[in-house]
Amino acid sequence: MDGSETPGVLRAASDAGFHGPVVGLGGTATELAALKAGTLYGTTCMSAGNNGEEAIKVIQAIASGKSFEKTQAVVSPKVTKETADTCPGDW
Repeated sequence: MDGSETPGVLRAASDAGFHGPVVGLGGTATELAALKAGTLYGTTCMSAGNNGEEAIKVIQAIASGKSFEKTQAVVSPKVTKETADTCPGDW
C-alpha cells in the first residue's frame, strides 16, 4: 500500500480486530506519527526532498556536460519506532 493509505488500513485492521503487525510504504508524516504511537510496525523512508536532491544532481551533471548514471536507485531505508526520527516525513 502507499503511505497515504496507511491510516485507513490501520483503522480497518483495528475495526476487524486484527492485532498483527501492519507495515506501510512511504514514510509519510502520518505513518511516522503511527510508528511513534506504536500502532504501525514499520515503513520505508521515501522522501520527496531526497528524490528531488538526486534529480537536481543529475540535472546539474547534464547542464555541465558531466557523466551520470542513467539508472540509479534512491535509497528507501526501513523505518521503525526506534528510527522514526531519521525520516523527514515530507509527504
